[in-house]
Amino acid sequence: MSKKVRSPRTTIIKRSIKTIEDLTRVEHEVSVDTPIIRHSYEIISLATDDKNRLTEIHFNYKGVLVIPKSLKDSWKASSAQVQANYCIPSTLKHPILDKDYRNLSKKETTTFLAMHLRDEYVTGLKELLYKEIMPEIKIIDELPWK
Repeated sequence: MSKKVRSPRTTIIKRSIKTIEDLTRVEHEVSVDTPIIRHSYEIISLATDDKNRLTEIHFNYKGVLVIPKSLKDSWKASSAQVQANYCIPSTLKHPILDKDYRNLSKKETTTFLAMHLRDEYVTGLKELLYKEIMPEIKIIDELPWK
C-alpha cells in the first residue's frame, strides 16, 4: 500500500494597511543650527629608515567650517590648517611598519595615523583650529558705512 503524500498548504494572511493618520508621530527636539568644524588629515611627507620603513609622518590637520543653510547670511566660510608630525616609537608593533613605504596606500597610512595619535594631541590641534576659525574677538574689515 502506498501512502498518499499531501502537498503543503499555503495560507494567506490579510492585514489592513495603515494609513498615515494611523501612524503615531515621533516628536524630536528641535536643535538650534550652529556651524561645525569638519576635521581631516593630509599627509605631506614621510620619513623612513635605511630599509624604507616609516619612522615619522608629517601632516596637516585641516579644519573647514561647515555652515547650515539657515545661517549662510550671518557666517563667512573659512578654513585653517595646522602643521604637525608624528614620530613612530621604535617599540610600536604594527603591520604597516614592516612594509616598504612605496607599498603603502594613502588610506592605510591616514588610518594608522588617526589610530595612533594621542587624544590629548588631537584635542590640542582642534583647539588651535577652533581659535583660528571661530575667534572670540572678531576684527571687522567691512564696515557698514562704507
